[in-house]
Amino acid sequence: MEADNIEAIPVTTPTDVLELLDDENQTPTAVITSMIREAMAVADGTVPDLDGLREKLDDAEELADEHGSDPASRAALRTVRLTPLDPQRPARDMLEDLVTGIRGCWLLYREYADRSDLDEDADDQAYDEMDDEIDTAFCDDVRAEAAAQRHRLGLAPAPDRTADTAPGHTTADHHDDDDEDGVPYTFDLEADDICEQITGAVVDTQEPDLPRQIIEQILTIEDDEAGRVLAQMIARGLGYLAHMKESRMATAEFDAAVNWVGTQFGVDYAGPAAIMAGVAGHRESQRILAKQLGVKHPTIAQLSDFLGPDLFPATIWLCAGLVETVGDGAVSWLQQYRPKWTA
Repeated sequence: MEADNIEAIPVTTPTDVLELLDDENQTPTAVITSMIREAMAVADGTVPDLDGLREKLDDAEELADEHGSDPASRAALRTVRLTPLDPQRPARDMLEDLVTGIRGCWLLYREYADRSDLDEDADDQAYDEMDDEIDTAFCDDVRAEAAAQRHRLGLAPAPDRTADTAPGHTTADHHDDDDEDGVPYTFDLEADDICEQITGAVVDTQEPDLPRQIIEQILTIEDDEAGRVLAQMIARGLGYLAHMKESRMATAEFDAAVNWVGTQFGVDYAGPAAIMAGVAGHRESQRILAKQLGVKHPTIAQLSDFLGPDLFPATIWLCAGLVETVGDGAVSWLQQYRPKWTA
């Protein structure tokens, strides 16, 4: 029994992902990243895979010939999408579709779960309690399988080391597997090298949410200084990207950095990092960003509206990818792009 027979759910994206994994023997991250890139290309008005499009057209014609009973049904069956994702929000759409795929697995799990312990005269409360137990077992099984398959995502285990940081204005906690208390990282938020401090911590811990934690802590400060410090951090981060743009960094270097972010952290982090690569001079990302925002040179306010609270974290994710792929893992590589007006 298929999940779609239990409850109507969208299946196109999960099916495409599984077919690509089976046909091309790629890693899950590579498949998902390539699909998102294709959707971004469609948003830019291009067809990324002509051969694939021809194959879709042929399949649609066969489907219409086989099942089309009238002009309206034939027209519907001959409709072909250039991408299964929403070109305006491909990463988020991919995440939603994959979560729906997990829901399909949950539907099947519940359908075939053993309820033999329930008496025939069991009341609704007993059934509800059994359903809760089944849901808990499903979540536990999914988490266990995800942990067992981390190698398929190309994710290296987080290194067990701490970073030397100077005393400062805020801390973010990193928890190693064998350290329940966590290792606090303290950052000087007004230091010239604050972006290098945070990038180094992300590279060391392989925890991309560290910059988000810092932003959240700043926003909890009931003081006008919080806004000033946050604006200063964002400006400093954008300053690094401006210098990268001036230096005409190679497209391949940005591509490698974004791919690293996708492989290590996932598409939800790679998407915003790719946007910031456009700010730093990546031509393709620039065109896509300009098309989505409707302006050739977006302002900081427009970028902030587009990325929300991830504007600064996205800068750090891109810098972490560049440090790992171009800087050979040495955060000191970033120093050459430190804004001159803060040096």
